[in-house]
Amino acid sequence: MVLLQRLPGLGRTNSEDGSRSFIDKDFVDVARSGSVFKFIDNPYNNQLNCESWQSTLDRLAIDLIAHRCEISKFNPGKINCALGVAHKDQRSSTLAVDIFMVLVALGFPYESSTTYLREVAIEGITFDDEDRDFSVIEFQDCAFVSLEIGPGVSFDKFPKFLRCHFANVIGRSGERDLPEGRFTECTFDQFENRAQTTSAILKLSLPPASRVLLTVIKKIFAQSGSGRIESALYKGLEPREKEVVPQVLSLMRKHGFIIKSRQGTKTVWLPPKDSEFRKRALSILTAPHNSADVLFLESKKI
Repeated sequence: MVLLQRLPGLGRTNSEDGSRSFIDKDFVDVARSGSVFKFIDNPYNNQLNCESWQSTLDRLAIDLIAHRCEISKFNPGKINCALGVAHKDQRSSTLAVDIFMVLVALGFPYESSTTYLREVAIEGITFDDEDRDFSVIEFQDCAFVSLEIGPGVSFDKFPKFLRCHFANVIGRSGERDLPEGRFTECTFDQFENRAQTTSAILKLSLPPASRVLLTVIKKIFAQSGSGRIESALYKGLEPREKEVVPQVLSLMRKHGFIIKSRQGTKTVWLPPKDSEFRKRALSILTAPHNSADVLFLESKKI
């Protein structure tokens, strides 16, 4: 306890008893990600006490766990096994969802029977894979900060949601736009503006490179997370648009809008720390036809 109280990143909360708490949510999530990774590595001999966990990890921590799993060369069976162990313990529902999101981030298939994930507060989750089948998974009485649905998702492979609440649904314009029969007795605060979806952007009367630029801006600056794997920037695009993705990325990198990085064998594109680029990017996205930004004007010449 003495060592824990001396950790950097802790702020004093009570001057009388000297108690301290974490002041940075990312710090907390990254620290907690280590416990989740250890559980995945050895779920049968792990005394992790997660009964009091109230919400899932955010995208940063999930990506970190996925990266460590890749380095350790964990196969789909190992992740599925850990998820199965966590699921059997009804007190570990939050841990089970964390492991499930790691499975999704790694692109691994789900290899189990019907799974119920209950009463968990979920920061955000993305389904954008056309091939993986999550139809045997059912979320019950969960609260989602955000749910992102990709344009190519197969409705018959989509998870089920029962009595769940969603603060924000990204990639769909309203309840009628959701996969039929997958949402039962659910409530929604808001849906992403129709003009902000990838499918809607690709219908705009703009040159192909400009449309691709808008989709990249949306995925990097307007969606949850702090970066995107390069392969994700091609999803939802037609063959003609996919051809100009490398040129669009080169243009954005030239103007300082994105930074190239690596995650294992994968290329990752990150937004810069300067908030001015984010403001410019979102300004282009919200009013593309009226944008005079040099980045957008040059994209028309590709």
